[in-house]
Amino acid sequence: MRIAYILTNWPNPTETFAQREIEQLSRKGFDIRVLAAARAGESLEQCRSRPVQYRPLLWSKHSLTAILYLICNYPVGTCRLLFLTLCFMICSLKEMKSLLGNFHTIGRFTQYLDRENISHIHAYFLSWPACMALALALTTRRTYSISGHARDIYVEAKGLKLKAKKAQFITACTCQGLKYLKNILPKTYHGKLHLVYHGIDVESIYSSPSGPYNKKNTSDGILYAVGRLVAKKGFPCLLHSFARLRAEYPACKLLVFGEGPKRDSLEKISSQLKLNGNVSFLGGKKHSLLMRQLKLADILIVPSVIAPDGDRDGIPNVILEAFALGVPVIASDLESIREAIIPRKNGLLFEPGNVRQLTHNIKELLAHKTLQKRLSQKAYLMLKKKFDIKNNTGLLVDLFKKIPHVP
Repeated sequence: MRIAYILTNWPNPTETFAQREIEQLSRKGFDIRVLAAARAGESLEQCRSRPVQYRPLLWSKHSLTAILYLICNYPVGTCRLLFLTLCFMICSLKEMKSLLGNFHTIGRFTQYLDRENISHIHAYFLSWPACMALALALTTRRTYSISGHARDIYVEAKGLKLKAKKAQFITACTCQGLKYLKNILPKTYHGKLHLVYHGIDVESIYSSPSGPYNKKNTSDGILYAVGRLVAKKGFPCLLHSFARLRAEYPACKLLVFGEGPKRDSLEKISSQLKLNGNVSFLGGKKHSLLMRQLKLADILIVPSVIAPDGDRDGIPNVILEAFALGVPVIASDLESIREAIIPRKNGLLFEPGNVRQLTHNIKELLAHKTLQKRLSQKAYLMLKKKFDIKNNTGLLVDLFKKIPHVP
């Protein structure tokens, strides 16, 4: 069974959940091909052998050939594509401009779909990938489906009714995301909506035979924070909390892994709070290296907030990775994060942006090693029960198999 996944960037070190899903589908017998606009960094090790078709450069020889291919082989489909552009002009100027600027992309992707005999297209986000998937489906009479995640649901889901109308199904990776889609889509589309959590293959992350609870904790405390340095990650709150914490734990360290547009401002806050000797911004790391480093953490802190533009986290994958590694988690009390963390059962939650609560939670965990162990044990059990990638990908497999035109 051959399926084309459309992503904005591939490979993307910040979207390891996509990589995991595709690899798991491959193990289940699917032949997954990737269509992408661009690369987002160095190739992930598992992605090196994955067939990928990238968007051609505009006005290049390949782009002009692709447009001619589209017009000559799909003249009626090209008319449908132009009509779709007019439809988007009514409901979303952004998507209309995206289509107009990607006729060469649609042509190139169509060439690839025809050459590789691919009958189904899966858009991995509701934004640009879904726009391209809808265009390809209408132009070539193929079937398509969509996965929604976080920002693409809450901020970038433009022209959603048009995209949902032709989609075979739409998945969301959190109950909150699913509920949000139900609120903005007509009830006639609700039967297409499904919950498919991201998952973790525990054995691939944690390979020690001793189990996930026997790691040694330091007396000083090593705190980790992992994520893109963007507004929704809430890192300013963490820095202010750490400044309070340092008075009682002067040797405590905070390691921040990730890159993003807020790095300069976060380093400035750290400098103003005189934290530079205790806080390190370590940038982006290869996922395998990050997992080895995360094992050393005493606590993972996930201080997410809802950004001014409405962007927010789903369930950050690093929470599930910490569960697998036996690292206790303190996170913001956001609706989607509550789908993974039950307060004081398998982690600690605090009101988003509340410096005092976060500081209190950190102190409590640092002072009580037995609490760390108990939370880690419960978190590991929750991971196995609710976020096993084999089970969750199985739900997606069932959806793909119900599509009538997938051979």
